[in-house]
Amino acid sequence: MKVIQVCGGPVYGTLGGREYVIRKLSEKLSKHGFEVEVLCPGVSKNPVCHKADQIKYIEIPSYRLRARLCLPGFSSLRRIVQNLKEADLVHAHCPDNPFVFFSALVSRFLHKPLITTVLAYADDFKHHDKINRMFGIFTAIQQTVVVWISYRVHVENPYDADKLHVYKHKVVVIPPGIENHVLTGIPCPRTVQIVKDKIKYQKEESIVLFLGRTHKAKGVNHAISAVGMLRKAGYRVKLVIAGPSKNFPNETKKHAKDFESYGIVHLGKVTDKEKVALIDIAGVIIIPSLSDVVEAYSLVASEAWARRKLVVAYAVGALKYRVRNGVNGYLARAMDRKELAKKIAMALSQSADFNVPSDVWNWNKVADQYKLAYLSSRA
Repeated sequence: MKVIQVCGGPVYGTLGGREYVIRKLSEKLSKHGFEVEVLCPGVSKNPVCHKADQIKYIEIPSYRLRARLCLPGFSSLRRIVQNLKEADLVHAHCPDNPFVFFSALVSRFLHKPLITTVLAYADDFKHHDKINRMFGIFTAIQQTVVVWISYRVHVENPYDADKLHVYKHKVVVIPPGIENHVLTGIPCPRTVQIVKDKIKYQKEESIVLFLGRTHKAKGVNHAISAVGMLRKAGYRVKLVIAGPSKNFPNETKKHAKDFESYGIVHLGKVTDKEKVALIDIAGVIIIPSLSDVVEAYSLVASEAWARRKLVVAYAVGALKYRVRNGVNGYLARAMDRKELAKKIAMALSQSADFNVPSDVWNWNKVADQYKLAYLSSRA
């Protein structure tokens, strides 16, 4: 069975959470006997094909206007149609992107079974960015059209499933998977010591960990402000920022020389082993994302809970449903830095004693559920 995954941005060699999920899913499906191709927009004048782990990643020449706004070039339309003709099933990820929307329409025109992943359905109306709010009606229309024509609609959490209750007969809820070494791994003592040395760890300090991309939409500056408030109030806390820093906000860079006095350590990208060690060292994991569309699920929250760590987050997206106040973490009002600081203090004063939530799955379970969804879509 040949499955073509369609996504709205380059997948091969990128580090974002959505790209990670698509690559990992493709690898698992390949091991289950599926032939997998990933079709995505690219910046080259000609199509580019990468191959890894028996998976083809095909980048189609496209115009990238914004992060979620990629238009296939006119000369590329024929290539997209040719690729989709060969599919036994098409999986379209996030049809609010024009590249994915067009590919989904072509798939149904070719009478291909279509499964669609919808994240943060119709949430652009509440986006923290004014430009994205302006286009909210268009992205909602794109999502709705593709949901209507799809055989199966995949969502990652009950938050989106509730919004799509009209289509409940074809909605399937499958969360992203978590790596086994995060779920059950024991950190190497040497790695733990290396990490402690990097962050200048002191036993009397509590570590607040910001894990993931340092994009302004992820609220990294809100994390900095909240920890700064706690330090001024006399708390011995240190903020550790770990994750890719390509889009590190300019206003944060201005304070780079003062990071140490602010009680901030910026590590940049870390290895998988270092990430697990950081989570284990941390007193609390902070997820101050600014709007619903940014946290359609939150892999970071799942990784934190897999290691029995409390999560403090703004009440946005799926986190409104996943974080249980006083049990596995605390929610603060979105964009309220003072309340965020207050919730961090509450989490640091509480010992973590909870079971891993039922929506934290390993990748084998995730792949099995996708396999069932694919086979039922072809039935």
